[in-house]
Amino acid sequence: MKQIVREESFREKVYKELKMAIIKQTLVSGPLLNERKLSEQLSVSRTPVREALQILEAEGWVVILPRQGFRVNPITPKSVREVMEARKCIECFLIGKAEMKISDEHFESIVTAFQKHKDSRPTIDASNSYKCAHCDTDFHLLIAKINNNDVMLKWFSTLQDKIERTSVFVSTRGDLFQRSVEDHEEILEALRCRDQERAMQAMKHHLSGSESRIVELFDQKN
Repeated sequence: MKQIVREESFREKVYKELKMAIIKQTLVSGPLLNERKLSEQLSVSRTPVREALQILEAEGWVVILPRQGFRVNPITPKSVREVMEARKCIECFLIGKAEMKISDEHFESIVTAFQKHKDSRPTIDASNSYKCAHCDTDFHLLIAKINNNDVMLKWFSTLQDKIERTSVFVSTRGDLFQRSVEDHEEILEALRCRDQERAMQAMKHHLSGSESRIVELFDQKN
């Protein structure tokens, strides 16, 4: 049989564009946004914009206000805690269950991801901050793959966009980047030694510390 090639619909393209704009902080929480203006900016009709917004609302990215427009849902201490709790469940579990039989090739890919993150220090430029956030999640994703648990990896992947949005949001605040690099170095060293318990504790320390530092930033603003 002939292979069917399915191209992305306008709805899917608009959905990806809007979600990336939210992740990169191009679309921010607070202002009431207009469906018509978005359709003009994206050079599409209002129908795919409306359909994309409905998907984004179902995923928790926006809230639609009938006959008014829509708003991007804010990042809050509660949302940060919920994502971090889910990450601790997934990432610490995966390292705890791994046999630490990491191939040299896989370990080198983790080292490469670490170095890319270390070299991608965030700046006030949104694209650079996103690159830094993406390098961070790549590092964590490669570690999660040690266990080769496809179900858990899928769960982690569903969190990846929200992790990156939070990382971009706080990227240039405080010493979060440097502390993250230092934590990653400790995790990497534990993996180099194939020390499972040390790696699990280092990951737990990293995620708990990141959660506390990010939440503290909200407290400082208030």
